[in-house]
Amino acid sequence: MNHLYIFVEGARDRIVFDNLFGKKLSLLGQEYDIVEYSTKKVEKINNFIKSIKSIDGCDYIFVGDQDGNINKKAKILSKYSCLEEEKVFISIFEIESWIISGISNKLLKKYKIKFSYTDTSAITKEMFENIVPEHVSVLEFISYIIDDFDVDKSLELNSSFNQLYNYLNAKKAS
Repeated sequence: MNHLYIFVEGARDRIVFDNLFGKKLSLLGQEYDIVEYSTKKVEKINNFIKSIKSIDGCDYIFVGDQDGNINKKAKILSKYSCLEEEKVFISIFEIESWIISGISNKLLKKYKIKFSYTDTSAITKEMFENIVPEHVSVLEFISYIIDDFDVDKSLELNSSFNQLYNYLNAKKAS
């Protein structure tokens, strides 16, 4: 794979993919572009996916938040008819559940955060924001977590992160 297109809902997702998967974990291959799809017309995204599929050496993944809707993947596949099911990944519950799953013990101690989750899948954006220390912005806290991200912990605490990580790792190896 020479070029990977990553379709994400919004800006926070873009930050996570670019900084965590692209820079920190180097799982996105040699070249990648991140496309925020939530503000674009469905027809435009479908046409873009068709063109990606027609170019040798190009591939894509499509990521969305479950947001409490267990049928979210089916809904996305129905809405964006050009998608291939195996390339659609749903963060359960929201992207914040992936972020917090990798918080290092060093950060937990530094900010005196009580964190006793054995599964972060049910963490919502609001729950995540309640964990953020008072004197730190949400985006700043996300960057701290990503900079010191504990991959092994994340793979253990979040099954949907684990699924995407393994998919990208296998793609990189092929």
